Amino acid sequence: MKITLSSVVKFFIFLGIGCLLIWLSLRSIDAESWDKMWASFSEIKYEWLLLSTIGAITSHISRAMRWKMLLDTFGKKVSLANSFLSLMSGYLINLAFPRMGEAARAGLINRYEKIPLDKTIGTIITERAIDVLSLLIILTIVTISEFDVIGDFAMNEIFTPMASKISTLIGDSLILIVIAGIVGVLLLFLLYKFAKTFFKKIQGVAKSIFEGVISVKNVKNVPLFVFHSVYIWTMYYCMIYVVFFAFPDLNNVAYMTGLAVLSFGSFGVIVAPGGLGAYPYIVSNLLALYGVNIGVGVAFGWVTWAVQTAISLISGTLSLLLLPLINGNEKHSSEKNIEP
Repeated sequence: MKITLSSVVKFFIFLGIGCLLIWLSLRSIDAESWDKMWASFSEIKYEWLLLSTIGAITSHISRAMRWKMLLDTFGKKVSLANSFLSLMSGYLINLAFPRMGEAARAGLINRYEKIPLDKTIGTIITERAIDVLSLLIILTIVTISEFDVIGDFAMNEIFTPMASKISTLIGDSLILIVIAGIVGVLLLFLLYKFAKTFFKKIQGVAKSIFEGVISVKNVKNVPLFVFHSVYIWTMYYCMIYVVFFAFPDLNNVAYMTGLAVLSFGSFGVIVAPGGLGAYPYIVSNLLALYGVNIGVGVAFGWVTWAVQTAISLISGTLSLLLLPLINGNEKHSSEKNIEP
């Protein structure tokens, strides 16, 4: 994995956003809510956090097994250990450099399993596409079923201001947009020959990546693949919902509230590295719509985020250490077996 200047700049930008959201989430807490928050921290029932951790780990194992099924379509039986350890290593790297974890785990599988890098990247793209589809399905269910709670908030605070901003921008900049379009067409025309040569060079790489993307059609056990896809998101839900029981004030939270936290909280991970600041901010404001005290909501958001982050930190670090050890031992054993 090569760390570039742009990735470092992006990291600090996302980190800044995360810090801003931490400040925004904490500044809205009044004295009474602060007391509620600290009381919530002191009253946590840790056995529920342990249960959440178990759910998270089993979801990661299931994801590694599903990824292995995609990688196996290339004619080689990939080690589940390598699939899992590469996956967790990628999660660790994602905490520091968002989106680089995927490239890292592809590189690790390429190194230890000799699966072509471009095909491996294709399987990860397929995985992400399935995850996006799953998230959209959950988000649609939540939006429809909980529209009376979150509908007005989403319309008034997100969609209406966004539509107004876009409308104003288009109206004020129509001439500029037309000019930019004409210039764009001219540039495309001038770059046509260069682009034609460029696309010829990357055609082979693109074809190989595409083979990875469509690897799902060659999966031998489709029902098992579907089972893993459902199980992963079921455990994502469970690992969040059981944390409600760790807080005395949240024992009676409805099932759909947990689904709302899962769907909207997922966007927090996109905004900042590992969801730093963003996840607790989104979750606490979402729970406030359900009548949860903002202090309790912030405590729940931070605890849930901390559990998930700790799993990535610990298991990711161990995975990076174990990968060369396991594969070194396997290589040594194979060399020993072929000795005369």
